[in-house]
Amino acid sequence: MAMLHFTFTPSNVYHLRGSYVLSWIDIKHYFQSANVGFIDITENPSCLEIAFTDTNRALSGCWVSSIDSISKRATMQTYMPEGMYEAVVEIYCGNGIGDRKKYKIFSPRNWDGLDIEEIEC
Repeated sequence: MAMLHFTFTPSNVYHLRGSYVLSWIDIKHYFQSANVGFIDITENPSCLEIAFTDTNRALSGCWVSSIDSISKRATMQTYMPEGMYEAVVEIYCGNGIGDRKKYKIFSPRNWDGLDIEEIEC
């Protein structure tokens, strides 16, 4: 499982939760269940998605790439208005050592301006 934990948000952003379960690209998620279960990434390596933009939306900004936002159940609850955010991403492994990294996420004015930089934890 992969979790995003916000450590800094712009002062005008109140609606985001502190943590989100992140989505793995090309992994089938079952949206009927709150249980995210285990994902085998050893046989077919997968990419973890942290945030995304959408060319079909008139809003500036981006969305946390959580299971909720890709299922369209709660997209506005994962919406990150334009600005700079900081977050820790943690990978939890059932049979190995996980990982933890901190990032600055620059939520863009235009859909093609999303930028994410790794910073010191």
